[in-house]
Amino acid sequence: MKASVCIEMLFPELPFEERIARVASYGFRAVEFWSWKDKDLPRLKAVAESSGVEIANFSGQRVGDLIDRSQHETVARDFESALAAAEALGCPNLMVLAQELGEGGRVVRKRPREASPEQIADIAAGVRLLLARVPAGSPLRLSIEPLNTRQDHAGYAMAFVATAAAVVDAVGDPRFGILLDFYHQGMMGDDLVGLARAYAPKIRHVHIADVPGRHEPGTGRVDWAAVLGELEGRGYAGFVGFEFSPAATSEAALASLADFWARLGPRR
Repeated sequence: MKASVCIEMLFPELPFEERIARVASYGFRAVEFWSWKDKDLPRLKAVAESSGVEIANFSGQRVGDLIDRSQHETVARDFESALAAAEALGCPNLMVLAQELGEGGRVVRKRPREASPEQIADIAAGVRLLLARVPAGSPLRLSIEPLNTRQDHAGYAMAFVATAAAVVDAVGDPRFGILLDFYHQGMMGDDLVGLARAYAPKIRHVHIADVPGRHEPGTGRVDWAAVLGELEGRGYAGFVGFEFSPAATSEAALASLADFWARLGPRR
């Protein structure tokens, strides 16, 4: 497995490209972010290349709901913009959501319950529409992310990994899988080791923050050695994206994260 650090919640006082250089100074060689729209992509690419850093993942859609067929073309147009950005940056992964998020992660058009079989079919149809836009031979892969509804994203219709897995099965394309965010599933009360055991073959990307608090590993109650060990043992070899808000300073969080990965990462 490979470490990736999300730059969105780190060093908020700095431009994004400077955040990449800071992350690289702690020995990390991959970063990720949310939107491509609020970033100077040529500068971002230049700093990443000069720092020896790969862009591992970012959002493939910022507007529209995959759960609503009437919005699929809106999502697809946004995805085409993200796809062009991914090709320019050499990014191998894009993540999508069942529903659009607004300011502060608020679900724009809330749903009252978990996606039904009919809505799962609608999401799958939308994903197939996106995959059809990816050029033949491209290494790009897509993943869909469940989000917790108890703390951060009330009204999101994909709070459980089983729902995302049903979408993956319905799409039936090896270029598409689950983004398993262990923070979100921890907030939903799930058995994280059990999720790694059950869904590893369908996982395309991983996010980590400790539970509760969404801070760096070691600040909460999760046994990360057990979770990552299970994931590795089940054959997962992709990115582990650290998407967290620092408990104190960004510098202290990255120093702690570097130590954490030095202890757990080399054998991965």
